[in-house]
Amino acid sequence: MPVPVGSYEMIFGRRALFGYVPAPSGETWWFANLPSPAEPSPAQRRATDPQQLRMRLLEAFADHAGPACALIEATPEVRPLNPIHTVPSLRNWSHDAMVLIGDAAHAPSPTSGQGASLSVEDAVALAWAIRRNDSTRTAFAQYEAQRRGRVERIVKAASRMNNNKIPRPVGRFVRDAMMPIAFRMMANGNAMRMPFDHYSEPLV
Repeated sequence: MPVPVGSYEMIFGRRALFGYVPAPSGETWWFANLPSPAEPSPAQRRATDPQQLRMRLLEAFADHAGPACALIEATPEVRPLNPIHTVPSLRNWSHDAMVLIGDAAHAPSPTSGQGASLSVEDAVALAWAIRRNDSTRTAFAQYEAQRRGRVERIVKAASRMNNNKIPRPVGRFVRDAMMPIAFRMMANGNAMRMPFDHYSEPLV
């Protein structure tokens, strides 16, 4: 059944992960998480042959029942793969009159789906702290103290999830058997409430 506009679908395959989003324009935006034994250098990524990469992706998703291969074939230009990096922790989020928010302070894996949400939460918390303190030093310290624990838990959870997306054969069997049960349990569990059921103190 076609995925409706505004919905996001991820497919856990044997060799790689594929995700796609139908856009209102009629286009489909997609990505692939393709495991690699070593991170390619910037020069190697620039030298990537688009057609060789396309064939590599098609081979990785050859046994998928979903639309991965059709979307890859229909894409005019396949972009080089980029490594996924996270910023789990920084010593300080501010210095003098400068303060970091969002990915600059705590970049999670895209697996989390929380990058933009955490940035918005940071902005609200920072505005709240600045409004209630006379000095930026105190405001920045209060903002960091309020946010650090939450965002670092989410970054770590996303890293664990990303590392488990392409398990070995036995792991795949266990994952596929347990995923329906796990999702039902997770829907109302603490792990899901932690990133989604969060409210910053309103500005008044």
